Amino acid sequence: TLHEIFVFSSPGAVRRHLVGAPRAAVHTALTDPWQYLDHPDLKIQDLGEISPNFPDICVGYKLHLECQKLINLYDWLMCWNTILSGGDDNQDTPDQVQQAKFARVVQELQHLGFIKTSSRKTDH
Repeated sequence: TLHEIFVFSSPGAVRRHLVGAPRAAVHTALTDPWQYLDHPDLKIQDLGEISPNFPDICVGYKLHLECQKLINLYDWLMCWNTILSGGDDNQDTPDQVQQAKFARVVQELQHLGFIKTSSRKTDH
């Protein structure tokens, strides 16, 4: 049998290539889902663009990126609903299905570690 031995003087370089950067991959997947899903409806021209065709979590994440340190959940819900309803001004309050989808998005982003709860109130 033939055995090979490799000697490295820089374990950091090997670790970077083997471990990867999961947070960067998740950020890319949530800001530009076309990179992973390869669906023509998800193609965007600008990374700041938020398409109503995006998966719910992608819309929620992009709106999260636009906010400062603290996010008012009601304002976030209303922005999220406006985007998903196609900018329809007649839809003042989201229905129960939209509220449930939004709650799931917030929970998923919290589970991924992008948001955390706080008892502090935002200043308006």
